[in-house]
Amino acid sequence: MTGEYDRPGAAYVEIEGERQLLLPTALDACDGFEPVEIRTDMSCGDSGPIDGPWTGLDLGDLLMAAESPPDATHVLVTCRDGYRVCLDVTDALSAVLAYRRDGDPLGPDGIRAVGPGIDSGRSAKGVVRIEPVALDADTDPTELESLAPASDPAVEP
Repeated sequence: MTGEYDRPGAAYVEIEGERQLLLPTALDACDGFEPVEIRTDMSCGDSGPIDGPWTGLDLGDLLMAAESPPDATHVLVTCRDGYRVCLDVTDALSAVLAYRRDGDPLGPDGIRAVGPGIDSGRSAKGVVRIEPVALDADTDPTELESLAPASDPAVEP
C-alpha cells in the first residue's frame, strides 16, 4: 500500500477504523485528546535503559475515536522506515502514542507506541499508521510483521 505515510516527510499519523483519523505529527496540538504521562521500563540493547516518563495520547482513546472494530484482536503499527509490529489489542489499549520523552519532544521520527505490555523491541519509533485487525486464533500475528527497516536489503518489497 502506498500513501503519504510512506514518505519521510509525512505530516500525520493515520489511525484506521470505521472512521480514519489523521493526526498531525505535532501530536501535542491534537484537539480533543488530553496528554497522558506514563512510566514504563524500557531498554535498548545498544544503549541501555530508555528513561521516561513518556507523554502522549492514549492509544485506547484514539482507537475508540476512529471507531475501531469491536472484533479487533491486534493492532498493526507501521513506521516510517517500513518497520511493522503487531501488538495484542490489550497491550495497545493500555499504551500511549508518545510524542515526548522526559519532557523533550520526539519529533515525527521519534513518535512511538509505548506501554506496560509492550517490550522495547516492539516499541517501534517513527509511527505513521495504526490499524486494528481481527486475527483468527490460528493466525500467528508475527506473520504480519516486518522487523527490519525497508531500506534493509533483507526486507522483501
